[in-house]
Amino acid sequence: MERQRQPAADYRRSNRAALRLAAWTLAWLASFAVARFGPASWWDPQEHAAASWTAVAANALIGAGWILAFTRFLGHSTSCSARSCSTRSR
Repeated sequence: MERQRQPAADYRRSNRAALRLAAWTLAWLASFAVARFGPASWWDPQEHAAASWTAVAANALIGAGWILAFTRFLGHSTSCSARSCSTRSR
């Protein structure tokens, strides 16, 4: 019974990691768009330089979060595949 529950739990954990990665990716994409197109479209870069620098800093921080989410995603995918390989060989 325990062996049947383990693959389902691994699958859910892997899906959660993939969803977190997708959320971080969308957040980074949105912050990149604001940092890139904000000065030209939404505010004057000469008058609101702080807004431009804030957008760039937010993009950098969200990018760091994306990197952490990606490493966690890779950790989940490799550990799940290692577990499934070890259970298959038994």
